[in-house]
Amino acid sequence: MFGLFGRKAKAASASTAANSPRAAVDVSHLLERVDGVPVISASALAEHADGAFDHAEVEANGLQLADISRAWLATLNTEAFDGRLQSGESRHFILMGDVEPDRGRAILAFAESTLARFHEHIGDVIHFGPAAKMPILTFASDDDYYRYVSAYFSEGQYGLSSGMFIQRGLGHFVFPHEDMWRQEPVIAHELFHATVAHLPLPAWLNEGLATNAEFRFGNRVEDPRHVNEQLPHHRAYWNDERLQDFWSGDAFHQANEGQELSYDLARRLVVGLSPDWDRMKRFIANASADDGGESAAQETFGFSLAVPAEAVLGRTVTGPVPARWRAPPDD
Repeated sequence: MFGLFGRKAKAASASTAANSPRAAVDVSHLLERVDGVPVISASALAEHADGAFDHAEVEANGLQLADISRAWLATLNTEAFDGRLQSGESRHFILMGDVEPDRGRAILAFAESTLARFHEHIGDVIHFGPAAKMPILTFASDDDYYRYVSAYFSEGQYGLSSGMFIQRGLGHFVFPHEDMWRQEPVIAHELFHATVAHLPLPAWLNEGLATNAEFRFGNRVEDPRHVNEQLPHHRAYWNDERLQDFWSGDAFHQANEGQELSYDLARRLVVGLSPDWDRMKRFIANASADDGGESAAQETFGFSLAVPAEAVLGRTVTGPVPARWRAPPDD
């Protein structure tokens, strides 16, 4: 185990107490190797679940998935990182990485407290699962971080990343090394993604909510003197074609100025739509990526998504029009 919970376990809070090791399970049939990195095969896991899980027993399901996570992480550590990563656990998370014990405890404690605040303030929109515990990987080296995450992406150009929630296979978080004051907003952001992964959200809504979580739950601070500095950039950048890329989600994957502006615009739209939180929760529950959330907005708020976008951009714009969206690239 990590050393996270060695002799100091008694002093740790209940939410970050160590758990007794569980019996190892064989996950060899669930793994595929991508450039030497063992990852959980989504198709193999689905086949395994159909044959091995009693779906009427959700708790047992979650515990078995947690056992699979432990065994996969152990294999990943041995095969891809020479066994040098250490591990530790809290109530809802399994952490593996090359971090100091105090840092590991801090990461787990913050993840637990943030999840608890999500449940308290956001309520039944979110769902944490299906595993009883979710893995967190953290790397001290950027090379290790990008080597790992590249196993989940096809070749191409992507923007830099300060962390991500990977939904493929068993959902898990991955973070590069940062000071805690920098990492806390990223943990809040990615944890929010995990709690809404069961919903077919448009990318802009998903990212807008997660970015807003950085400020509300992740201790990110914005200097009020600079809150509107991006507005001239938004108004110069977003023409009709680029806005359709925003509504479709393509803009969030482009390695250019539009990626940063997409996150900021998404957050501004979420803030603008959120004063009536009960109504916003209904919108979140019903919004679909298929039309960028347009029909849910019409039904819930009584207006097009063009309306909050116009409030930001200061001119008449068009809401989501799926017929104008670019076809996804062939795999």
